[in-house]
Amino acid sequence: MRKESVNTIVFRESHENVVAKELIPIKSINYTNYKSYNLDSKSLSEIKILKLEIPPDIFNYIYYQPSAIINRFIYLRNYVYHEIFSLNIDAWEMFRYEEVIRYKEEIFKESILSGDYKSFFALMEKKLLIDAYLKLINEISLEQKYDIFTDVYIRSEYGFDKFSIEFLKDLFRVRLNSKDWEKRIEKLNNKYSEQSSLVIYRGVTDQSNSLEQSFSWTLNIEVAEFFAKRFDSKGKVYRARVNLLDVIDYFEYRNEAEVLVLPESVKEIRIYRDFQI
Repeated sequence: MRKESVNTIVFRESHENVVAKELIPIKSINYTNYKSYNLDSKSLSEIKILKLEIPPDIFNYIYYQPSAIINRFIYLRNYVYHEIFSLNIDAWEMFRYEEVIRYKEEIFKESILSGDYKSFFALMEKKLLIDAYLKLINEISLEQKYDIFTDVYIRSEYGFDKFSIEFLKDLFRVRLNSKDWEKRIEKLNNKYSEQSSLVIYRGVTDQSNSLEQSFSWTLNIEVAEFFAKRFDSKGKVYRARVNLLDVIDYFEYRNEAEVLVLPESVKEIRIYRDFQI
């Protein structure tokens, strides 16, 4: 297996979804087990002092991430996530962690009570977006449902495999409620009005979803090549074709010329470039 570069590890750690089962509550760390978590006596001492100095409803939701290199400690409760750079009590007070956490909790509470899920998700840490959307989707109004999905999708870097194709099919049916979607599709149709089908590309690595589970393609070969070679990978670029009317959505953010397409609509798939050769 190819060893990840430092840049890859840093990017992944900064963007990938939080895995709850990998989190260790610091309240469970003590003299008998701290070494098994690769913590030193200094960290154990800081945990003990912190327990005495901050409220229990904050302390009890601070977690240690054993596999993390950068953000080893985080606060996580419901939809509030905050990175804690140090458990030292002086640092805690200097960064005003408790004040920031309380503020976030209040803002999220107000957003939910008012039904303003667009603001709710806009304020959320990207690591939590997809899980939160899947959990709350039935509470989001029909008018907001698709626009919030696109916001969540655009901001996320990992976790797309959690969107099953059946889930996406149901979700894509409500896109007709979105004025923003109408503008994006109109722009695509105007741009390619003389074509009935489009050539699309997808750059993949050994970490990518299978083509049968993928719905993101690009009209730009250079973008596909970027993703195939991202983080020093030697992946592949696939070329395919899709009917213009089968394109679900179109995004020009970050100049990626991205199209969302259901796998069943993608035709004539072939390997266009293989960077392993």
